[in-house]
Amino acid sequence: MVVIVIMMVVMVMMVAMVVMEVFGVMMVVMVVVMVVVMVVVMVVMVNGMVVVMVVVWTMTTMMVMEMMVVMVIIVMVMVLLTVMVTEMVVMAVFVGMVLGMVIKVMVVVMVLLVIVVDGYYGVDGGGGSGGDNGDGDSGDEGSGDSKFVDGCDDGYGDGGIGDSGGGEYDGGGDDGGDCSGDDGGDGYIGGDGGCRDGD
Repeated sequence: MVVIVIMMVVMVMMVAMVVMEVFGVMMVVMVVVMVVVMVVVMVVMVNGMVVVMVVVWTMTTMMVMEMMVVMVIIVMVMVLLTVMVTEMVVMAVFVGMVLGMVIKVMVVVMVLLVIVVDGYYGVDGGGGSGGDNGDGDSGDEGSGDSKFVDGCDDGYGDGGIGDSGGGEYDGGGDDGGDCSGDDGGDGYIGGDGGCRDGD
């Protein structure tokens, strides 16, 4: 599920990157078209200015001077507007390029994240967890049911009363398996059985 979500985010970012690049190309084309249009308009205005100045010059010198001043002001305003529009378009293109680079970096990071996540939840399974279930801290038990499992304690051989053989605690070793308890010896009461051994 995590991989699917990350892949969807990567796809959205790639689409956004393509859109931003197309937007940047369109903005450059618009700048070129606007510059060409402004040049044509300025040429037409200059030609018109010349015609108007010739006509007005024949009428009065003062009117010609006033028209020249007005035309110069108009041309300056148009140039200023052209520069402002060009700066705005250049800034938009620059922002689009920066956003495209950021999106590319994010796509690379997302791909690396997908690889890492896939490696963590993939074949190995469960990350770093695992291992065999041990038998606890106690070691292997001895040959008998020893009551004492720590150290080399002797087991108890309860011979019972008048019975021979092993009793309730018949020998037994410790948790390391290095020592074994002593079997019960001879009993005190009637019979051949043992009582308690052990020191």
